[in-house]
This record gives sequence, C-alpha cells and structure tokens, in this order.
Amino acid sequence: MNNKSVNVQQIFNNMQGIWTIDRIFKPSGSGSLSSVFGQATIQPSQDNSLLYFEEINLFWPNGKKKQAYQSYIYSLQNNVITKFQNYSTLDNLSCRRASSKMFDLEFLPFTQNSESIIAMGIFYCHQDVYEAKFIFEHTEKFNIEYKVTGPNKDYHILTNYIKYSCLI
Repeated sequence: MNNKSVNVQQIFNNMQGIWTIDRIFKPSGSGSLSSVFGQATIQPSQDNSLLYFEEINLFWPNGKKKQAYQSYIYSLQNNVITKFQNYSTLDNLSCRRASSKMFDLEFLPFTQNSESIIAMGIFYCHQDVYEAKFIFEHTEKFNIEYKVTGPNKDYHILTNYIKYSCLI
C-alpha cells in the first residue's frame, strides 16, 4: 500500500456533500440490466466519520419500480478509510452480523497514465464476495464498482456519483 502519494484526508473531506446516483446492475453472462437513480447525502458525524445515506429508485427490466434506502459510515483513522454498514437507520438487512465493518480502502499507487485515484476493498457477506473498486476522478465525481460473486450471484454493480454543486 502506498498512501504517501495519496492525500487520504483530502479524499475523505471531498466525499462530503450531496451526490446524484446513477447505478446499474450488470449480469456477468446474459441477462437484463437493472438501474438505480437517486441521491446520496454524505455528512460529517462524530469521531472523524462520515454518515452516508442514500434514497434510490430501483427499476427492474420487467418495468417494476421500488424505492429503497441504504446507509453506511465511512471512518478515517490513522490515514485509513474504513466502510461500515450502518444498522441504526435501516431494518431487515440481509448481511446483518455482529461486526458492521465491511472493509478498509487500500489506495493503489498512482500510475503514470492516470489522474484518477483508485482504492480497493473486499466485503464478505455469507457466501458472497463483493470486490469493491473506488475511482476518485476529481472532487466533484467518483465511481464505485463492485464485482459480486457467490453460489447464486455473478454480476457487477457500477455506481457513478456526481456532486450536486457540479450540476448547478
């Protein structure tokens, strides 16, 4: 891990704000895409943490629509950003466990041909594996890509975040 060239504190601070969400669920083989649109609010909390809350509309290929919510906590300690599930605002989470920690973000060294900052993390939910890739393009835009595998899962989740201040 090479955090010397990555200003983790600055990335953490830049995550604060109100963001548009544009997300797709893409099956690895054949199949239909599901899409999500909504808004995420990331605001300061206690103990050098950020509270993430999203309100989204999920659209299935069959035309059905559902409103949903998710909440997470991002914590910065010793130059490491950790993502936690936040159970205090949600009910009926399928990955409920005694520990709410999902993963630490491991920042990759800069490459010569890229201006993006990339961080990786892995989350295990029962028999399923969520491999996360965070791509911070600049202060007003970032992406999260998840590769999800398990006994009955094989798909990608691609989420684009654009800060509302960038859209005004």
